[in-house]
Amino acid sequence: WRHYSQGQPIADALDEQVKDDRCLEEMIFVFMLGLKCTSTCPCCRPSMKEVLQLLQRCNSLEGPEGAIDLNESDSVSALLGNGRHFSSCRNSKKEIKEDDHIIVTIL
Repeated sequence: WRHYSQGQPIADALDEQVKDDRCLEEMIFVFMLGLKCTSTCPCCRPSMKEVLQLLQRCNSLEGPEGAIDLNESDSVSALLGNGRHFSSCRNSKKEIKEDDHIIVTIL
């Protein structure tokens, strides 16, 4: 969280022993999903069903060499869905402040 909130590149936070340039975008996507899953606001966390759907979508985007092609708009729309909140938040009457929703912008 601290690394991301300070505006540092996510790739710098990844473990050098497993970081591979061929799947860097996929690793960043999963890292961001992990941040979303650990949000301080419980209603902003995705359900396990939503996490599974995002991971399956990520898996279906793999190319012939196993690399994934996720551009910024794919990542944003995949993590944020149709709105700013996951389904568990969409019907919530609680107002979400911008600082509660740290992963509004990705990459």
